[in-house]
Amino acid sequence: MSYLMKIVVVGDEGVGKRSLINKIIYPRDSKNTVTIDAHWASVGFIALLHEKQIGRYLMKFQMWILNPLEMKEIYCYGALGAIVVFDITNRQSVNNVQKWIKLVWKHNGKGVIPVTIVGTKNDLRKSNLETISNKQGKEIAAKLNKKSVPKGFEIHYRETSIYNWRREGEKILQELGQSYLDFISKTMA
Repeated sequence: MSYLMKIVVVGDEGVGKRSLINKIIYPRDSKNTVTIDAHWASVGFIALLHEKQIGRYLMKFQMWILNPLEMKEIYCYGALGAIVVFDITNRQSVNNVQKWIKLVWKHNGKGVIPVTIVGTKNDLRKSNLETISNKQGKEIAAKLNKKSVPKGFEIHYRETSIYNWRREGEKILQELGQSYLDFISKTMA
């Protein structure tokens, strides 16, 4: 049996949304990448399909990477999960995490849905740049869980860098897919 799950990937400009999805979808040696093109700039999203086996189910993830400059709320409609991305070296992108989650929850047509917050560029923590700590990222997720857990979904927090995006990306999809499958099994019981 297979399920289709629309996931929106949101966050401020330049936080690494496309890079994260590139590493999930395309193998290391692939010359394919998600690129900025006229569609991204004018329409405001790029949609890609990725399949992953979760337990005995084949999950087909329809991933919509949303351009924050051209995005329309309607693009969130029908989403069953979200990846909210921020850059740990960019305080404004961290401050906007809650805004992105509220936007997705308000416009997906279902209300509260599974979310994974991803802090990117954690390899820069060793530099002299001011960064958000892993603990602070987890505190953001814990604060938002007060709204999501009563609805049946836990917000997960992950950190990643260009060096481990594929591995972390697969874990993110595993979490979102499993949350969706758990929800389906609860509602069918």
